Amino acid sequence: AGESYEEIQYEGCGPFGAALIVHALTNNRNRTASEIRYIFSRKGGNLGETGCMSYLYDHVGLIVYKAEGINFEDLFNYGIALEVLNVEENNKEELYVITCEVKDFGKVRDAFY
Repeated sequence: AGESYEEIQYEGCGPFGAALIVHALTNNRNRTASEIRYIFSRKGGNLGETGCMSYLYDHVGLIVYKAEGINFEDLFNYGIALEVLNVEENNKEELYVITCEVKDFGKVRDAFY
């Protein structure tokens, strides 16, 4: 039988008060917690309690497209029809960025591909 892995999340304060959330896949929860705590402290931060930082973030699905060959207005209108949260144009990097609810990510991703 193979090893059993679990996904865990750590939250804490990084250098200069930066709010950090770390997702890890581990087969040893105690070892991973110890390593994450060491990294936080070595860089001038500290590991916090569950939920201490996650309330600061919006959890969204994010899809990024290269802008070449895609009309932004068409993409925007299609996004509205799919009820995404936002469709943005990043002219500097020539990208389109679509944000959606996490629960809708698979549906939105599949609709755009």
